[in-house]
Amino acid sequence: AASRGTGAAARLLRRRGRFGRCAHRDRERLGVGRADQVATFTLFSRALQVTENNFLAHNNLAIALDAKGESKKAVFHYHHAIRLKPHNALFRNNRGVAYFKLDLDERAIQDFHEAIRLKNDSDEFYNNRGAVYTKLGQNRLAIKDYDEAIRLNPHNAFAYYNRGNLYVK
Repeated sequence: AASRGTGAAARLLRRRGRFGRCAHRDRERLGVGRADQVATFTLFSRALQVTENNFLAHNNLAIALDAKGESKKAVFHYHHAIRLKPHNALFRNNRGVAYFKLDLDERAIQDFHEAIRLKNDSDEFYNNRGAVYTKLGQNRLAIKDYDEAIRLNPHNAFAYYNRGNLYVK
């Protein structure tokens, strides 16, 4: 890749985590980051031992792993969730966020693009793809995605914030 995301906007995105809300809500619901984090891992790991093709257990374990900073392991479980439930846009979005954290930007864009194709009314998916475009220095594409996120949800503060950072460059 031409850019490794060393610009100010990429650093801000990484530092402040300006991705969408779904994975964050899932982390809160799963109790990630609190004392019961171990129980979360144990629960979903055990569910996969009993039912290997449990797409929800794969996705939820991936969310917990990603929140713990183990994005590579998270991608593995997102991949299995997608294999089992290929038309689930949220699984693709979540894996795209993990790819972004691993600096696998083209894969992240592919996942966000597919998530948008499957569910084109999600402001979060557009905002997330815009973040990758920002990191790559593709500002016109990023602004287009932030504009669409704002059109879909005029209350999406993340999209306003991300778009605003591009204008002040």
